[in-house]
Amino acid sequence: MRSDHPIGEEFDMLANASLNDVRSGSSELDIVVGGISGSDSLLEEDEINSEHPYINLALELYRASIGATTKLGFILLMNGMESLLGPGDMEPRYSTSRNAGVLLATPEDQPEDIFKRMMGLFKKRSMLFFGQSDAKRSRKIEEEDVEYLRTMLGRGIIRANRLGFDKACLLHLLNRSKF
Repeated sequence: MRSDHPIGEEFDMLANASLNDVRSGSSELDIVVGGISGSDSLLEEDEINSEHPYINLALELYRASIGATTKLGFILLMNGMESLLGPGDMEPRYSTSRNAGVLLATPEDQPEDIFKRMMGLFKKRSMLFFGQSDAKRSRKIEEEDVEYLRTMLGRGIIRANRLGFDKACLLHLLNRSKF
């Protein structure tokens, strides 16, 4: 059966794969979204030059976060996650967090854990943007938050680049995935 999707059969193969196949790399998807090694060197050098503006913007924000203050790095990386995985036409917290869970999960980082952590990081960003007190330790932006975001955004940029889809196709794939 021929797909009506612009990418065709390759998209159908990816979209119909289970999330477990994507995470484990045990299927044909291993080539596309398998383990990531040396991601920092891939991202810090000019090894990624995508034809898709959303990937290039996320990469630019990733690179700008390196060496930035903790708060500025946090904001840049959260914006990178949103530009990479957010639908752009609605409130980004839930959809970006869910998409991060689907695309970035590994056997060590389960989708539910990524989703919950990203939701918490969006709360921290809101508190920072809207001037609410971050006196509570649980709401304070930590260097650990920045490192986590840098890892997740780096993983996301590499996986999105390997998939090679425009943003609409990537979001369609993520929305069809079970989580």
